[in-house]
Amino acid sequence: MNSSSIWDALPWRRRKQLRQLSRSALVYLILGLLSILFLIPFFWMISTSFKPPRLIYVDPPVWIPDPITLDNFINGWKQLNWAQFYQNSAIITVLSVIGGLISSSIVGFAFASLNGRGKNFLFALLLATLMVPAVVTLIPTFIMFSKVGWVNTFLPLIVPQWFANPFYVFMFRQFFLTIPHELYDSAELDGCTPFDLYWRIAVPLSGPVFATAALFAFLGAWNDFQAPLIYISELKKYTLTLGLAMFQGLFGTQLQYMMPMALLAMIPILVLFFLAQKYFVRGIATTGMKM
Repeated sequence: MNSSSIWDALPWRRRKQLRQLSRSALVYLILGLLSILFLIPFFWMISTSFKPPRLIYVDPPVWIPDPITLDNFINGWKQLNWAQFYQNSAIITVLSVIGGLISSSIVGFAFASLNGRGKNFLFALLLATLMVPAVVTLIPTFIMFSKVGWVNTFLPLIVPQWFANPFYVFMFRQFFLTIPHELYDSAELDGCTPFDLYWRIAVPLSGPVFATAALFAFLGAWNDFQAPLIYISELKKYTLTLGLAMFQGLFGTQLQYMMPMALLAMIPILVLFFLAQKYFVRGIATTGMKM
């Protein structure tokens, strides 16, 4: 029997399963090839970080360093006060993430679960602010923070995050809409206040969206370069991004120093993503299911 006859002899359900399997295999193959393509620069950065300087510029390039050395990390770390930069970035990031999650989740819960006149109009107005370029408010914001004496402090980098991010509000609202309203009705019959509904019912059920918003907020605060560049002027208050920019100006052509320091700056992001990956995927999949 030829292949066509064998295929026709298979049951319809079996042929459908084989078609779905072949499509899935093709999709995974394409994604695997693309992931390899995108991971090549990252792998090259890791390889360069552990290479002796004499192997960095050889042609053809050496992908697996031999011998592996840690001198690049040690020597690069000694050039600047990286511990202070990490501490400053950690303080700003942690406080920004906490403020963003608390304020945005409360506002998102109010839009999703509480009734009020003009609620939909206010929500649309909130989303409209996403279309305003940040550069439009850059100068007025700087003048305002300058008037209150917050320039060259961490406050301009932290305090705005405590007043709800429109994108995070949208995420929380869409997720809270998926929670059955009957749960709120039952809790209200037991005497729960609106804050009790938020704290006792909505928050415990919202781990995925909290993890997703936390990851986005962490990335935004940890990688932020523009705001620290505008508001921070003292070296001891530099964030990691400012430190890397200064380090690039000093040792930009010495890749044996640049690559290890850049890799160390990425480690917290990679660790957070792998720890929260399951919740991140669930949060993205469930956000926006209900309007």
